[in-house]
Amino acid sequence: MHRFAALASLCLLAACSHYQAPYGSDTAEVTFTSNNVTGQPAVCDGQGKLRDTRRALAAVPFEAGVFHEINQSLGKDDAVTVSVPTGDALTLGVRHGKRTRGTTDFRCREALRFTPRPGEHYQVHFMLDSNVCGIGVTTADGGPVDDARRVDWSCP
Repeated sequence: MHRFAALASLCLLAACSHYQAPYGSDTAEVTFTSNNVTGQPAVCDGQGKLRDTRRALAAVPFEAGVFHEINQSLGKDDAVTVSVPTGDALTLGVRHGKRTRGTTDFRCREALRFTPRPGEHYQVHFMLDSNVCGIGVTTADGGPVDDARRVDWSCP
């Protein structure tokens, strides 16, 4: 019985460590994408912490159904969409790490801040090219987000 209680406590703690998306009319949607590299999206929460989303960005080396199934079972998708609060500036980002032989060879994290508007949809695109990371945000129709700017990996 004690083992079950300990396991249940760990599960509850793990659920609390992910970003908890708000709902309602005062929200916007953000879809994270990448240039076919893995990454973990994160959003600042009400406690001032960058929290990982439940799903991560997947990389697919070539089109095959088996990769899609494996990525799905690992909690990875080509795009990750979350609801975010509106009205105040919000910090969000993506972190990436490349591992070989059990060690982290390369990692980067990119964050940006902008003020989402209720009912709007935004796309945050993470890029990695020759070990240089970047991030950008556009409106759903590809337009610029005027107040968006790159920031440090921390909540204000």
